[in-house]
Amino acid sequence: MNSRPSKSKSRSSSCDYLPKIDCTKNDLISKRIRSSKSIVSVNKNNLSTTTTAKSIPPKNDFKIAHERNDLPVLLDHSGQKLTLKWRLLFDELDFDRWLPLFASGLSLDAHPLEFLAFNGFVDLLNAGRFSSRNSILDSLPFCIPSFRLALRSGRPKTAYKILIIMQIIAKDVFRGGRALVPYYRQLLPPLEKYRNTKFAGEGRSGQFIYMNDVIRETLDILEANGGPDAYINIKYLVPLYEKV
Repeated sequence: MNSRPSKSKSRSSSCDYLPKIDCTKNDLISKRIRSSKSIVSVNKNNLSTTTTAKSIPPKNDFKIAHERNDLPVLLDHSGQKLTLKWRLLFDELDFDRWLPLFASGLSLDAHPLEFLAFNGFVDLLNAGRFSSRNSILDSLPFCIPSFRLALRSGRPKTAYKILIIMQIIAKDVFRGGRALVPYYRQLLPPLEKYRNTKFAGEGRSGQFIYMNDVIRETLDILEANGGPDAYINIKYLVPLYEKV
């Protein structure tokens, strides 16, 4: 009869039950983890770059036309004061094309683009009043988005120019004041941000222009020339406004 083997010989060591660690596999796993982290970080960088690129605003139509030398107007430096020189007669211009294009430049603040856009637009308004070929009111709806964009720029000087244009349209263009009434909702709310602001005027004197005064003057002109519905619409959008 064989003797029972001793427990000390038959029982394996506890270390034999543990899985053997393959250092080579662990190194590969750690490398894969590190590489995956680097891939994620690269992708995040690419994503942020793409987002930044998409946030760049499109080029301005007026600026593009100026760069291509397509504008029908030039700067005239011959006199003591900078003026405009038109290449074509106003009756030869298509206002449906040029009024909205010049309006698109009203939100720009770089020289000479801002000078060309504002003074060119005012020249077209003044010429259109006496033109039998062109109708300013037909082109006005296509200018309103550019007016609104300029008013939302946050720059008092830029907003001031739009207010002057609104005054000219309301006072000097036939039925222009009434034509602006449907667009009060787009044009009047942005004016609130310019209350109690000012900016230095042009010229050597550089006197400050106070936007409160210009806004009040503009609202009075709109109300006086906008017909029977003007006041109630102004009052709804500008609750503090009262008739003179």
